Amino acid sequence: MRRAILRLSCLSSLALAAACGGGTGGNLPEAPRARTSSDYISTAEVKANGSENAYDAVRSLRSVWLTRTRTSPGFSIPAEVVVYYNNARLGGPESLRQIPLGSVTWMRYFDAKTAQYRWGTGHPQGVILVSTQSEQTTEQAGHPSDERRP
Repeated sequence: MRRAILRLSCLSSLALAAACGGGTGGNLPEAPRARTSSDYISTAEVKANGSENAYDAVRSLRSVWLTRTRTSPGFSIPAEVVVYYNNARLGGPESLRQIPLGSVTWMRYFDAKTAQYRWGTGHPQGVILVSTQSEQTTEQAGHPSDERRP
């Protein structure tokens, strides 16, 4: 019995040491890591991208956003992702070519369910929301590091 208690205390001490002692070498803070999200293109990514317009940036950074086209049930025409520019409906994915990348602050993809909740019906392939420097509030951004909401 005594041996079992001794083993248990040794194991718990080792587990505690492993959990607490993992390492950056003292009290030095860990270097921040770049965050990437499959549904968000950050300001840093926009600035680092060498594209001329928003379409080319999306194509090089998150090309899957542009390939989300299929025929919607009950319709014979293919449905495309819808582009919103500062919360105003702009058009299909080709409309991104009209937006110079220098004016873009961030971009975010919303799936069909979230897009319907936010903008109403008519978004069977989702929405690409493009925001410029003139519209930079966290509430409108819906950045993934903020609170998660539909």
